[in-house]
Amino acid sequence: KDAYWKLGSFQEDMSERFMSLAVRNPHLKLTLDEFTVPFRGRHRARCYNASKPERYHLKGFSLNEAGTGYCLQWYMYQGKHEERPKDMPATAFPAWKLLTPLGNLHNRGCTLYADNWFTGIKTISTVVEMGIDYVGTCKTNRTGGACKDTRGFFKKAKRGKYRVEKQRSTDLWATQWQDKKVVTIMSTHPGPVGKIFRKTVDKNSGAYTPSWYPCPAIVSAYNKGKVGTDRMDQMVAAYYKNRRMRWHLKVLQHISYIAAFNAFTTWKEYTKSKAGMLDFLESLVRYHGRAAHKARKDNKDKHTPMMPVNKRDSKRN
Repeated sequence: KDAYWKLGSFQEDMSERFMSLAVRNPHLKLTLDEFTVPFRGRHRARCYNASKPERYHLKGFSLNEAGTGYCLQWYMYQGKHEERPKDMPATAFPAWKLLTPLGNLHNRGCTLYADNWFTGIKTISTVVEMGIDYVGTCKTNRTGGACKDTRGFFKKAKRGKYRVEKQRSTDLWATQWQDKKVVTIMSTHPGPVGKIFRKTVDKNSGAYTPSWYPCPAIVSAYNKGKVGTDRMDQMVAAYYKNRRMRWHLKVLQHISYIAAFNAFTTWKEYTKSKAGMLDFLESLVRYHGRAAHKARKDNKDKHTPMMPVNKRDSKRN
């Protein structure tokens, strides 16, 4: 039943360690998104997505802090055999599964940011029941009846045109803004309207020309809140690349790098250091190398059942 049975309880143990927030005070802006483990072999949960840097991959869902990228909770996608409640769609299941164990984040004023794959009425209602606000891009056919006739309203519209409509009998707002194309955002609060600074390319001269466009503040908030999981992926991808491992070793190594990134994020917040993750990983390796060398040195003269006694066996080992 478990597509990742070779890992045993490793996933649950690591997720519980990420979830234990006694060491740090979690931020109130959260990001829900998927992460990928590159894998081209045979596995029943392997996915294909041409828009990803690694087209063939194993997929997982992660809940991160928007500002730091710290991974609070995660789980691996089980494929077609994923077990979920009957009334729970696949798009709402990740939010329900990742946020339910984090009871200390409920009713604290947190805001969850997600993309249009997750955004739907069921997902938003699930998150709101936990006392968490929701902001996410949305497809026009999933707004619940708000902001109808998009093509007629934005026909030949210039960049910066927008509109905000509230759904009937709910506290949800649909915001549509004309950028290069129409962007639709569903949120539990409307957000004030401001202006945004953009640079555009002049078609005749090819030069950049600065200009100001009206922009709802909810769009800028989404752009800043949606980068948590992407920040984690970029840091992990900078130090992890191995195409010759089996799937269980690749997942184990990938999660280990996420754990190292979490440790680096917490260490940097406490020490206020400007060192990069490479320096932190090198110091981590040196520390554990000295500890292992000291342990071997202490046990050199102790004849335990796990150590060879005669010299011939010692040389062979």
